[in-house]
Amino acid sequence: MIPIAAGNKHARIDAAGFAAGIASQFYSSGILDGWINSGVFLFAEDIAIIEEVLRSLALVLRSERVGVVRACARDLARDDGYDRLIYDIEGVHGHQEAKRSPTIVDAIQKVVHDDDSVLAVLISEVQELGSTTNGFRVLAGLKSARDAVNISTDKGSFFLVAGGTPPSDVQILVTDSRQPFFGAIAMSCDEVRATQHSSP
Repeated sequence: MIPIAAGNKHARIDAAGFAAGIASQFYSSGILDGWINSGVFLFAEDIAIIEEVLRSLALVLRSERVGVVRACARDLARDDGYDRLIYDIEGVHGHQEAKRSPTIVDAIQKVVHDDDSVLAVLISEVQELGSTTNGFRVLAGLKSARDAVNISTDKGSFFLVAGGTPPSDVQILVTDSRQPFFGAIAMSCDEVRATQHSSP
């Protein structure tokens, strides 16, 4: 189970422990498979906590040989953001070629199917994707990749973990039926204990 302090608003855990709880679900085969496969959206009042959790999660996953792509939604919401994400995805395990994949779906399928591997895309400031055409296109591409890899095939896995603030702007990404990740999981990180040296 995720080691969160549910039911005790005064409890605090560190970002590494919180991240390890999420990472432990990447290879599990239990009741939580559904939510980890659907995409996880983290929120907190303090963006430094989100950044620390994502950084810790990247370290844990890389130690387990999971391919990790870290991105900032501010960059992905730019005109070249979609293509930039494709480039970063194809860089995992050295899959960059002269001819780039035309879509995020193609890029992710290439990475996970060729190696029968696990790929995680970790996005910070995800709220920036919810209100722009470019951002919506990125989210829609990631949602299509999730469905193509996790639902349609049994070779390789793809996971999205995205975080941001304020909480209301992140939660709307999973509660608004017009959003690509409608129905995915939104999880609070406010019980995570921030450290004084937090940085992206």
